[in-house]
Amino acid sequence: MAVQDNITQLQLEIEQYKLKIKQLERENSHLTLVNKRVNEQLNAALDGTGLCLWEQHIPSGNLTIFNQQWGHLLGFTRQELPAHIDSWKGNLHPDDKDWVIEAFESHVAGKAETYQAVHRMIHKDGSVAWVSDRGRIIEHDINGQPLRIMGAHVDITKEKRYEEELAKLAHRTRSLTCLTVPL
Repeated sequence: MAVQDNITQLQLEIEQYKLKIKQLERENSHLTLVNKRVNEQLNAALDGTGLCLWEQHIPSGNLTIFNQQWGHLLGFTRQELPAHIDSWKGNLHPDDKDWVIEAFESHVAGKAETYQAVHRMIHKDGSVAWVSDRGRIIEHDINGQPLRIMGAHVDITKEKRYEEELAKLAHRTRSLTCLTVPL
């Protein structure tokens, strides 16, 4: 009789586990749906601001781009511009490339608390795009080495062009003032 009792007990436990599995599957489905909606909302909000949210797996150089702005900023489709650190480096403006990479690597090496740079990038059509780029290490491996960095870059090209126009206007105004002021 003890064997039959054990079998009955095991069958009850199996049924309880089956119920628990069904409950967990329902919860998982719900959380998957909530996660999908949150990601859609985040992407919609980010795409509307010109902000690109990125994450890099440092050992591989692979980037995860969380919205559509990555290639769009430079005139590329996602298929044309691989999400990799080398793509980013390859599109940096030649006059900014060395110091921007140095600032990035300085943070990765632990010499700077964050990575911050306002720099130029080369658009697919050859024009210049200005970017405000920021990031910080968010995960280290078990040996304390940086594993992941996360950040954002914002297209500030319009703002930089406004600055240039204001500087030209100020220069013209000074020139005109010099011409009209009697000596």
